[in-house]
Amino acid sequence: MNWTLKYRPKQIKALNLEVIRKQLLQFMHDGYIPTTLLFAGPKGTGKTSSSRLVAAVLNEPKNEQLVDQVYFQHKNATKSLVEPDLKLKMINNILTGQSYIVNEIDAASHRGIDHIRELKERVFLPPVEGKMSVFILDEVHMLTTPAFNALLKILEEPPDHAIFILATTEPEKIPATVISRCQVLRFRQAQDEEIIDVLSRIAKKEKLETTKPALSLIAHLAEGSFRDAIKYLELATIDHQLKIDQIEKLVGKSMEAEAKHFLELILRKNQLDLTAFFQNLRNQNANEKVFLTAFVHLLYQQLLLNIQSSSKKTLINKTVALYLLNHFNSFALLNQVMPFLGIELKALEIIEKSQKKGPRSKQSTILSKKKPQTTDIPVITAQTNKTDLIQKKPLKTEKIVLGDGNELIKQWDKFLKLVEARNSTIAALLRSANPAQGDKGQLILYVYYRFHQEQLSNPKIVHLIQEVLSHLSLGFIQFKFVLKAAKPKVNSLSDQPIDLAHQALGQKSVQLAQVAAKALM
Repeated sequence: MNWTLKYRPKQIKALNLEVIRKQLLQFMHDGYIPTTLLFAGPKGTGKTSSSRLVAAVLNEPKNEQLVDQVYFQHKNATKSLVEPDLKLKMINNILTGQSYIVNEIDAASHRGIDHIRELKERVFLPPVEGKMSVFILDEVHMLTTPAFNALLKILEEPPDHAIFILATTEPEKIPATVISRCQVLRFRQAQDEEIIDVLSRIAKKEKLETTKPALSLIAHLAEGSFRDAIKYLELATIDHQLKIDQIEKLVGKSMEAEAKHFLELILRKNQLDLTAFFQNLRNQNANEKVFLTAFVHLLYQQLLLNIQSSSKKTLINKTVALYLLNHFNSFALLNQVMPFLGIELKALEIIEKSQKKGPRSKQSTILSKKKPQTTDIPVITAQTNKTDLIQKKPLKTEKIVLGDGNELIKQWDKFLKLVEARNSTIAALLRSANPAQGDKGQLILYVYYRFHQEQLSNPKIVHLIQEVLSHLSLGFIQFKFVLKAAKPKVNSLSDQPIDLAHQALGQKSVQLAQVAAKALM
């Protein structure tokens, strides 16, 4: 048995993602699991495992009396639900996906209204064994509009024995009317420390010889996915030993040195060497995604060093770091005929534009002696006599005129109308904020939900706000969104606050917040 299946969590308390573990344990403590759940989050974070565990808990024989009381007699729970007994064959069949109690449906390939009509016929049939049938609709955002409408009717009047779990990686594509019927559980990407903890426990059970750097590298490559991390751990283990060089073989090779070399080639504006560099990567069958990730991380480290005014030598200054990050971080990796072609073309484009900006000096510094002009690309500078490519001279830029935050507060209604003309969803988010304090070049706004704070801080939304702001001729004003405590509503099922992004805001507000981040894509 492969390790991703072998070490799949078999009890709620064993779920890897803490925020989901706590929410489901709270449901069990309350003696009631909502009949319609929306599991929203990236791949490999435990959505399927959590869904099967919900089915196992509700069909655990020790919970049968409580399930009858709550779901069939519609009475309040008088005790808590207990974890499933792993010794029972029925429970193990549920957890391994071999039970008719759990109906897993791929909405990506069963997305039409006819498929939902077939589902409706199955929903009203009672389970062959156990008490509750659980229907898992994976990638539910792929359903068509008529299919969503048909599903909504099922969710509005479900039979007593049915539980629905809608799983998705793109919750913003789900209609607000459907979300309003669901209890939302938001799965997030796992942090490296969480992944390392899981890998360490598996390594101990498998009696593996590991090192912290090797586990850290796997966690980094997994990009927030527990499933991918466990898969890498298994593939990289040979004779009960885990070594970094074996991990690097899985992804081609270590990309940190290659990322630095790539940056050097861009700074030197050497197109011939750059094309040879990418040809070499292709010949080595290097992993394109890992390379791009390593390069973006390198740029981000350089940006942080510049912002923190670190004494450590930097390869590039802040302006160049920001410019390159904006290009490569938002770069979409498509299914290309030739690997790395998209990244290569982007690098050549940057070099081509930069070569048109004035002659080089004796130190290969491409700074014109003329008065600085407004450009759409920062001048990239490199010291060719040093391997670390340290830039000593700051780039010349136009002076920014700072605006008055207090004046913007006075014109706030006018500003919101201008934003609404561009994007009504972003205007709605801004109306939920409170302009609290203005200063020179800055405006502090209070927001009352972390979800709103995250969405309004999205770089694409910030860019649109600044574009609209320029029409008021107030100068540059930086928006600072400060999270302010609000009185949360209380879930009738427990004394815990309801999910802020779902219940407390209302379903339409959630939909607005989710759509806003996609509106400028």
